[in-house]
Amino acid sequence: MEIISAVFSVAEKCYDIAHEVKSFKTAAKHLADRIKLLLQPIELVKEDDSMLKEAEVSGNYQRFLEALKQLEKHITEIMKFLQTLKKTSLIQKVYKKGDITDKFNDFNEILDGLVPGLSLILQLEQRKEYIDQMSRFEDGQQAVKNDIANLGKC
Repeated sequence: MEIISAVFSVAEKCYDIAHEVKSFKTAAKHLADRIKLLLQPIELVKEDDSMLKEAEVSGNYQRFLEALKQLEKHITEIMKFLQTLKKTSLIQKVYKKGDITDKFNDFNEILDGLVPGLSLILQLEQRKEYIDQMSRFEDGQQAVKNDIANLGKC
């Protein structure tokens, strides 16, 4: 499936950029780690395409496909944001820390919203475990707060 390859390609680029961000490093890494976790069910589909056939039978295929498209779109947006953040001077980051914080929070909420659609492909017991993993994931707002506290130390 072409969309799966596209999602993995853009996610890989996003990971690389996230690791290059100096200020807001924790929040950037947090987003990259969240994306990596969101890719787990997609990885299973990539390894076992019979899951797609099961999704078609159960009526979940279209919702899963739409979630994939949304994931690719939002990872691309996150990647662009991180590229801009990487190039932004420390003074601008201090001045715009509220806007930057809001952007990180918005992206975390968007990624949370994709969990139900992406988890549809999983069997019931896998789905529960996956959703539990996502809910235990470190709070994105705390990662941003930690980065703001460390902003002057860069």
